[in-house]
Amino acid sequence: MAYWGTLPLVEIKMLRRYHPELKVVLVMLCYPLGLSAGEIARQHFALRSVADSIDVIICPTMDMSSYLRANVFGKRSPYLAEIAPYWPRSYLARARSSPAMNSPNIVFAGRTDLHSRNAQKGDDVRRQLDEIMGAGIDIFHASSQTPFPPDPRRHLFPPLEIKELIEVMGRYDASLMIYNREDCRRKERFDLTVPDRLISSVAAGVPIAISRAGYTASRNYLRSYRAVIEFADWTDLSRQLSDREKLSAMKDAAWQDRERYTAEDSGADYKSLIETIL
Repeated sequence: MAYWGTLPLVEIKMLRRYHPELKVVLVMLCYPLGLSAGEIARQHFALRSVADSIDVIICPTMDMSSYLRANVFGKRSPYLAEIAPYWPRSYLARARSSPAMNSPNIVFAGRTDLHSRNAQKGDDVRRQLDEIMGAGIDIFHASSQTPFPPDPRRHLFPPLEIKELIEVMGRYDASLMIYNREDCRRKERFDLTVPDRLISSVAAGVPIAISRAGYTASRNYLRSYRAVIEFADWTDLSRQLSDREKLSAMKDAAWQDRERYTAEDSGADYKSLIETIL
């Protein structure tokens, strides 16, 4: 089983060459990785070139499977399965945390180390975070080697492992799903991907703050999650977070709904998939 978009394609081709008896499954959690027309075209070509070496591609939503059929494979598509990604039940937050504060606040669990070689233009949300603080919302996010200007509304915590982060995210009003879409020429990645930070936020049982524009796959992933704050702009987000009574009810719903987003609940889907390819 290979993972993460087009990154393991070379290994997939080698596996098929030296172990043709193996069944190869590619978990396509993020695709395309490119943010320009040229990058996306190259990734489409690379994926088509190994199509014969892949038995199954698991897509997080119908949005991605439809995109792959229409834009990459056409009639020569490998088998495309649609199974939503979840953490196992053991990753769910075990206890509810005391609120970090009683005024509008969010946690941002995205990339903050912009010096990493894996960082892309879409990861640089420093301008957006400044605008959010300007709208009266406190922000909590991980510290990193990337300098962030001091602000009384900015609160840094040390980088945490996934399970540690899940345990503490419930302290905050909501988890912010955001990328720097404005500075990227192509936005397919943001509309087709269900990011790890979203899967972890749901496991934490915390409301999700997400823009009404874009992020189609993420919003479809949250279709059964009763704690979604869709906002038009930062002022609108601040207004919704200021309704503390409604937010409290939403946090109760998030805590309950996290139980419905676990890998164990997909067991029947994986069993059916295995029976299909064997």
